[in-house]
This record gives sequence, structure tokens and C-alpha cells, in this order.
Amino acid sequence: MRAGAFLAGLSRACWLTVLSSSTPPPVGETTLLFTDIEGSTRLARALGADWPDVVDDHHRLLESAIVGCGGRVERTAGDSFLALFIDPVQAVQAAVDAQRSLARHQWPHQTGGLRVRMGVHTGSVGRGERDLIGLDLHLAARVQAAAHGGQILITETTRRALANKFSVKGLGLHRLRDFPAPERLFQVVVDGRGPAAFPPVRTDGPPTDDAPRRATVTPRQPVRTRVATGHPRPCRLPTIQPALRARSASQCLETKHAADHAVTAGADKSIDRTTATSVPEG
Repeated sequence: MRAGAFLAGLSRACWLTVLSSSTPPPVGETTLLFTDIEGSTRLARALGADWPDVVDDHHRLLESAIVGCGGRVERTAGDSFLALFIDPVQAVQAAVDAQRSLARHQWPHQTGGLRVRMGVHTGSVGRGERDLIGLDLHLAARVQAAAHGGQILITETTRRALANKFSVKGLGLHRLRDFPAPERLFQVVVDGRGPAAFPPVRTDGPPTDDAPRRATVTPRQPVRTRVATGHPRPCRLPTIQPALRARSASQCLETKHAADHAVTAGADKSIDRTTATSVPEG
């Protein structure tokens, strides 16, 4: 689909969005939806001259879902979207509608289906001279980047505002790039596709939870013995066979007994010398 066909296929609401692009979007508390095609560079190379048509169809489906749920497209960059919503429920519904539209669409067979990753976060944004600003903007982008194609990830602030209107599965705490504190992520289940349908989310570390971690035992812990100097010296036990371990333990004990005996004998000799020098000569 070329640019003319794309514009012709826009709904009246989409046309109003395009024509009113100079109107500033809402700022302050808002819900942000970021989307991005997974593997777009590979697809562009594989499709060649057909790639622009795929991008046009993608844009039409995304914009229709966003505007249809009361959102506004803030900007696009290549195959990525940023949309703003006043209502978090509408933002998540737009993501769900978009994923369903993308799944139903007939894409060129070379694509194997167009898979789009999506992230939703509710936070505070402002408007600078040229663009939106705010840390929550960056957090929303990181949430989207953690998703896989066909997956919708949301933050806890968004989940709390949904009032159980969607099926949501917790994914635990995850560290997102450039954010020191872990963020609790959730997945929106679309048509029965839960977390098991996707690989682990793409974050800077494995998921964590609030439960204490199990302690791990480090093998080959040294047994401390003391020699005549009184300084500790490690005596490592082999970890191959129990019989050798018992024998080595016995050797360590013998070393300890010998050291203790040497210390005692040295003390006795010192006492004998002190006694001998303290007796007056006849």
C-alpha cells in the first residue's frame, strides 16, 4: 500500500488527528504506549521493494487502534510509534486491539507474520521546546524494549489503574537499562497467549522476587588448623571420594595434635630453664 492508499484508508478520526497535529498533546499524568516492529532490519532486507507497503499497512493498523481508543499519536520514527492516552485502560485496550489487527492481517509470506513489541507505562511527562521530556518517557521506552514481538508489557503503575479489566500475569522485578531500581513488570494476556508463549523478557538481569534467595554452599571449604606459630593455615579437603576425605581429615587432626604437642613441649622446656636459673648456687 502506497502513501496515497494509506491516507485514503484512514478513518475520519485519523484524518482529524493528522490535521490537528499542531495541537499540543496532554502533559502531566498520562499513559504512554511505545511500539516497535521486531526484526525490522531483517524484514526490510528480505522484502526489498515490498517493505514500504508493509510499513504503510502497519502504520494504518496501529493508528486506527490508537485513535479508536481515544489516544493520540505523538510521533513515529521508522516503524516505531509513541502514543499518549489520558486513560490507562484505553491505552492497554489500544495495544490489545492493535495486536489482534496485526495478527489477522495478511502479510507477505516472507515476513512470517509481523510481530510488534509493545510497552505501556503511566507516569508524568512534560513538554519542552521541541519534544516531550520526563524520566517516565524513558521508562516506558525501556519497557517496550524488554518485550518480544506480539507481547504487551506494562508497569505496576499502569496495572493498578486497570481495575481488573484485563487478564494480566506478573513477571517479577526486572532491571531495566539505566534504571538503578528494579521495575515490576506484567504481561497482558491476549487471546490466551500468556508468558509461556514468549521467551523471557529482554532485561539487564534475571527476574527477582520478594522472597529471600536460598543460600548456596561453596564446595571445598578450607578446614582451619593451627601450627606452633599460632597462625591459621588452610587444609583443603578433596571432594572426590568420601574415603579420601576422611583420610585427609585424619591427617589434619594429626597435624593439629602434633602442633599442640610442640607448643606444650616448648612451654615445658621454657619452664625448666626458668627453674634452673632461679635456684641459688651452693
